[in-house]
Amino acid sequence: MGAAHRLLVLLLLAAAAGAGAVLLYHSPPATADRLEEGVVERIVDGDTMVVSGVRVRLVGIDTPERGEPGYQEAKRFLEELCPPGSEVRIDVDDEEPYDRYGRTLAVVYCSGVNANAELLRRGYAEVLYIPPSEFRPWEWRQ
Repeated sequence: MGAAHRLLVLLLLAAAAGAGAVLLYHSPPATADRLEEGVVERIVDGDTMVVSGVRVRLVGIDTPERGEPGYQEAKRFLEELCPPGSEVRIDVDDEEPYDRYGRTLAVVYCSGVNANAELLRRGYAEVLYIPPSEFRPWEWRQ
């Protein structure tokens, strides 16, 4: 390996290390809770809502899709629990903040009630655990 080649390798390694440091500097710590507040604009379905312009997917659960039995009931329950115009708190999943569709993955608290857990407990949803996730939805059934 010539001196020029070694120098090129060292420069590339230094650039990669610098880029990694920038990414680490701008990334939130993995263990920090990112609780945010917002206003419900609309309920999309039983496990998705728009909060202050952001599409939020209720993490850890799955409700029936449009046209499937239970779809209307799950959506209606979520609309009653978190009506449009109400203020909510969202706890964004620190380990996987977005799904493949760009929706924010979070636990949503409506009037202090964990909506994800309540949908599960009332039978409107099933557990849907997709790692990585900081949340353990099977514990919400209790």
